[in-house]
Amino acid sequence: MATVKIATGEGVCGCGCGAETKPKRQYKQGHDARLRGILGRAYKAGESVQFGSGKAQSAESALKEHGFPIPPASKPKAAKPKAPAKSTAPKARKRTAAKKAS
Repeated sequence: MATVKIATGEGVCGCGCGAETKPKRQYKQGHDARLRGILGRAYKAGESVQFGSGKAQSAESALKEHGFPIPPASKPKAAKPKAPAKSTAPKARKRTAAKKAS
C-alpha cells in the first residue's frame, strides 16, 4: 500500500501545493476541493495519507477528519449507444407563406 504525502505547515496551503496562505486561512481559494479529490482518489486506490511529518493514516480517516464525505464506489460506465448515421441527401426545405402566394 502506497502513502500519499501532503506537505503542510503554518502559512502553507493545507492541500499540499506549498502555496502561501493569508493569516487565519487553511487553504488557498478552491484548494479544499483539490484536497478532497486527492483524498478521494487515495481512498479508492486503498492508499494511506501522511500530512507533513505526522503519522500515516488511512484516507478514509483523513476524509472524516477534514469533514469530507466518503466517495461512493465507482461503477464502470456503460458504453454510449452510437448515433444513427446521418443521411447525405439534402434536406427538403419548408416553403414559407410568401413563396406559396406567388
